[in-house]
Amino acid sequence: MNSMLWILSEVYYPEETGTGYYITRIAEHLASTQPVSVLCAQPAYSRAGVKAPRSETHRQVDIFRCPSLVLHQRSILTRLMRMASITLSIFLAALLRIRRGDSILAVTNPPSVPIMAAILAFILRVRFSLMVHDVYPDIIAACGLTSRNSASYWLLYKINRLVLRRAERIFCIGRDMCEHLAHIRGTGTSDGIQVIPLWADCHEIRPAPRESNRLLIELGLTNKLVILYAGNMGHPHDIETLAAAIKNLEPDDGIHFVFMGSGPKQRLLNEMLASGSTNITVLPPSPRSAQDEFLNACDVAILSLVPGMLGLAVPSRTYNLMAAGKPIIALVADSSEVARVVREEGIGWVVEPGDVEKTIQTIQEARENRGMRIEMGAKARHTAETKYSPDIILEQFVAAFPARQPQEL
Repeated sequence: MNSMLWILSEVYYPEETGTGYYITRIAEHLASTQPVSVLCAQPAYSRAGVKAPRSETHRQVDIFRCPSLVLHQRSILTRLMRMASITLSIFLAALLRIRRGDSILAVTNPPSVPIMAAILAFILRVRFSLMVHDVYPDIIAACGLTSRNSASYWLLYKINRLVLRRAERIFCIGRDMCEHLAHIRGTGTSDGIQVIPLWADCHEIRPAPRESNRLLIELGLTNKLVILYAGNMGHPHDIETLAAAIKNLEPDDGIHFVFMGSGPKQRLLNEMLASGSTNITVLPPSPRSAQDEFLNACDVAILSLVPGMLGLAVPSRTYNLMAAGKPIIALVADSSEVARVVREEGIGWVVEPGDVEKTIQTIQEARENRGMRIEMGAKARHTAETKYSPDIILEQFVAAFPARQPQEL
């Protein structure tokens, strides 16, 4: 009997959220070389309301969707209740389905899944690996949602350290994240931790002339320098610095800011609109299938993370902005993965989060140097094609999970 690779993740196809999209593509690619099954929950984000089959096979991957509480995730309590129900449901399903000789790949969303995977690996005597997209509980503390001095933080921190030590392999998406995980694990080495970055959808997203961009034409922005922020506006994102810079740049009629996305910090932008700001447009999220159009609806793109996020996350939008050939202004820590890529490839500017004055100066510099923008954009597209294409990145997972020989009966 062939051994099975079991992927444990809250989100999976047909979800199109960041983690759901990436883990789906990884699973499908691995399924071309070995048996792969997924334990996940029903859609609750980009496909909320869709009732997917309890079990199905999609692109060679066997999918088992576990029941969980369906709650409006507007409070910490309801989010915790849903997370607990998902974790318990997947745990019970795993106990029934995973066999000796199988292996587990657990995703860090929600943060309870890696803990569950470590317990399952101990009970079932199977190997388990981790795929880290966000580092908990550190990211919660960096966002100001808990204190690093709290008992709950330190309990989760100690549990996370134990889980990291028990994992056979750890995959993360940035060099700064690798360094941070090695520090948390406390072994003095990064052995067993592999950096496999996210990829750019180079085949679906290509640079396109702004003059014919439907969105820019509809917004009447074809004659202005357009700065685009596309993605979540949640607690990890430094919308405050952008809002302050936009307010200062309001007298400059030649610059316009377009935000596309949603999240709790969108209220800052809505307040600016309510107070009469004219240099900003806020649009709802668009489906992944529309990325080629909306990522090309700008001259420069902005990414931002709040201070303290070094090693904790990498904005997934980075790579598709590169595919669209856009220069990037990155409001991120100086030694973060995004900052390193931007500098190494010469595709934009790096500004420390919270530095409003430098943000303003950088935007003005971008406006005044059209030739530089074009050169950076060309480099961004070339980098996406040669270093971050799906084929290049996904093959690293195939190498990390070589097909195992069938077990003797």
